[in-house]
Amino acid sequence: VDCARGDAENAADHLGLEDNAANDNDAYDTFVRRYHLMRFIRPFSTVIFRPWIRDKPYRTELLLGWRGSYTYPGDVFHKGPYPGSLYAEKFPVGEEGFSSVPFVGVVVDDRDDEVFPTRGLFAEASVRGAGVLTGSTWPYVGGTAIGAIYLQMSRTPRLVLASRVIADLLVGEPSTEELARIGGTLDPIAFGGSALGRGIREHRYLGKVKLMNQTELRGQFVDVTLWDQDLSFGAAVFGDSALIGEDVLDLGDAPPRPLATVGVSWRILWNRNFAIRWDLATSPMENEGPGFYIIVGQAF
Repeated sequence: VDCARGDAENAADHLGLEDNAANDNDAYDTFVRRYHLMRFIRPFSTVIFRPWIRDKPYRTELLLGWRGSYTYPGDVFHKGPYPGSLYAEKFPVGEEGFSSVPFVGVVVDDRDDEVFPTRGLFAEASVRGAGVLTGSTWPYVGGTAIGAIYLQMSRTPRLVLASRVIADLLVGEPSTEELARIGGTLDPIAFGGSALGRGIREHRYLGKVKLMNQTELRGQFVDVTLWDQDLSFGAAVFGDSALIGEDVLDLGDAPPRPLATVGVSWRILWNRNFAIRWDLATSPMENEGPGFYIIVGQAF
């Protein structure tokens, strides 16, 4: 969706809400702000087994797992979508139900380190499915392929070029929330949000066909020891990009419109086994921004 403020204002006018001093501007402003938003509660659980097939080099693992979630439309005090919202036009009572998704695949991990890889590669391929037999409200099948490479540009300071490509395909009738998520070891929202599409609002670009790239130039520049704790301070510049198609047989835009974001980041490594990042990102496709995120762990 375009998430254009003009669409929200037109919907408000259609309902008789007016933006002027003689009326309740709070009701008008609240409606316009919520018009492109979803509200839901989603308790979830993920179980993953990764038994070894072989150790490094090119450590290979089987991937066996299950992802379950219950989607409750509304919040603690109100059930259902925001009244009059774009989502409510398509789903007047929301999409309540249980998603039960087993998946299977293979992982190849040849990174030299999981927290701050400086060289190596990571690859993953998996398939997933949901339906009556798995106890899922929504029937669909999907497949995910991921490939990431890490190139050491400098030892001192530690400078690394990292790039990841993700392809995800869905067939069937997933809910809007399941449509936003990819499979395998990852469960982020795409495209838009703190993990994939930084600088674009969450849930904005949804489709059954997703092709995404993330590229980062990372550097760790200052290492200090405080109270027997090793701290490493660094920064990064990054970009996320994507092509999103509505369906396998109907991509919507032909070809799909390229989506892109850029950003900068400040990062800390703690005792070489814990990372935290502050990402600031923007996109020419997003008027509501930039996006600012504080996240534990590297993006990938």
